[in-house]
Amino acid sequence: VALDRWWPTAGTRRTGERNRHARRVVADGVLVPMALPAARRDWDFGGEHGVEAVEAMPFSEIVTLNHHLDVRRMDSWLGATALRDIRDTATPEPPVVDARGRSAQTFVMQVALLDARGERRATARGRDIYAVSAPLVVEAAQRLLDGGAGVAGATTLGAAFDARAMRRALAPTHFEWHSAEG
Repeated sequence: VALDRWWPTAGTRRTGERNRHARRVVADGVLVPMALPAARRDWDFGGEHGVEAVEAMPFSEIVTLNHHLDVRRMDSWLGATALRDIRDTATPEPPVVDARGRSAQTFVMQVALLDARGERRATARGRDIYAVSAPLVVEAAQRLLDGGAGVAGATTLGAAFDARAMRRALAPTHFEWHSAEG
């Protein structure tokens, strides 16, 4: 994940203060604590974000994704620019800059899959990563209310719903989507 800036909301700050548990990654198909200090590397996001330093930063989604995807290794990385902002207590909340209530922040979320066929990437780009979360939750809730979930209990959106249909419902209004498979 790359963000040109991460001006956190008060809710993001509160979540960070409460979230003091060991971060997890998937190694050899099982959840294990992430090695510390966190790994660092450069990642080419393409476009306006280009090559950026990133730091291993597994988010809570790793836990549910591990149940949904049969993978040997799963890591997640967050851009150093965003980490500097979020770690700085003086970073302000994001100001609203348009009629839709969005901030000026831009983001790129990219997934890379490496298997015997090589590497494939899928990329979502947009403005105001917070402005994607609410429509995603509303879309999922509506599908649940309509009886569209394929499973019961705690699960990922990809396991509960047709992932391509969810993506089509949200893009291009909330983000741009690019992948080799469309």
